[in-house]
Amino acid sequence: MSELRYLKRTEWGRLVNSIFNLRDSIILGILYETGCTISELVLIKAKDITQTNIQIKERHSVISLQLYTRIQMYFELEGKDKEFLLSSRQSENMTQKRIIQIVRFYSKRLGFEITPQILRYTHIAHAYECNVPISTIITQVGLKKSRIIQILSEITVGDQAKEYSNFYEKMYQT
Repeated sequence: MSELRYLKRTEWGRLVNSIFNLRDSIILGILYETGCTISELVLIKAKDITQTNIQIKERHSVISLQLYTRIQMYFELEGKDKEFLLSSRQSENMTQKRIIQIVRFYSKRLGFEITPQILRYTHIAHAYECNVPISTIITQVGLKKSRIIQILSEITVGDQAKEYSNFYEKMYQT
């Protein structure tokens, strides 16, 4: 099985620092913070957003105050009367194709692969690295436990030797 790709913290930092467009920072921020899919992202309505979370289908995904503040600024600029969070000139909600184009733009700009799926895996990996319980990650991103465990096992394979080296070192110390 091939190792799943996710952004290391330095890559995530480079991505965040490269975004100067408010709308794009919201798109990439929501994909990362909620672990949602692009099909879920384009259906988020303005009424689904509170200061602490975004309702995505039946789940409530926690968001940062920084992301919420950017969303509020976006509403101020775009008008609060819109039904969907993200709209385009042609329709009341942005298309999945347009989201993919935006993500690809940053991927090309930075020179490393970024996709909505990679941002989802990045959220899972970063949350796990920060000791967020798996049950909480499951609730946040809306995946089943078996899938989360599969993802975590595939993205943490590279650290197995280091982890076991530390484990054995501690176990054989007297």
